[in-house]
Amino acid sequence: QAIWFTASAGAGLGPGMEVALEETKRLIHDGHAAILKVGPGRDDDSAAAFQQFRRGVTRADGSHELSLLQELEQKQKVLGFLVDFAQNRRSHRRQVSSVVSILLKDSKWQEAAKDSDVL
Repeated sequence: QAIWFTASAGAGLGPGMEVALEETKRLIHDGHAAILKVGPGRDDDSAAAFQQFRRGVTRADGSHELSLLQELEQKQKVLGFLVDFAQNRRSHRRQVSSVVSILLKDSKWQEAAKDSDVL
């Protein structure tokens, strides 16, 4: 899945901030792609995908670059993954809750949650 980030994300940042923004984009992209590839019963893959996506989402939130999350595709599938992951990995529920809270700051993610049959 190709993910396109808005051109304005990170515009006018210094070199150090640009590197951090690129790392955040990479974490989001790679975590998102990994989530979409995870199959049922793939616990190790699920944990790795979640951790990578979580790091990207929390970095985007901390740097006020939530626009990086708006254009991610298959939002309902991602939300379904997060629900399943929280149900199967009780020790990660707070982290999952934190990620979902960040995602739901965006209207597109709110709409996907409303339309989802997993929430």
